[in-house]
Amino acid sequence: MNNIQPDIAKISKDLGLSIFAHYGDYIKAGMPFEENLLGLLREQATESDKARIARRIRYSGFPMVKTLNTF
Repeated sequence: MNNIQPDIAKISKDLGLSIFAHYGDYIKAGMPFEENLLGLLREQATESDKARIARRIRYSGFPMVKTLNTF
């Protein structure tokens, strides 16, 4: 594309914004800037929530994870 994309990817990774680092996979051509930004923010929030939950389970010290499906 151009030499701005690598800078965006590096800064996004430095800030911990993994979805923004790969913004090209998530933006839709023809949509207004604000809608694309909102979509990116929603994806980042979802990814952050998943990582937070996985981290809490991992640090909890439980011997194993049980779900309702394991019974």
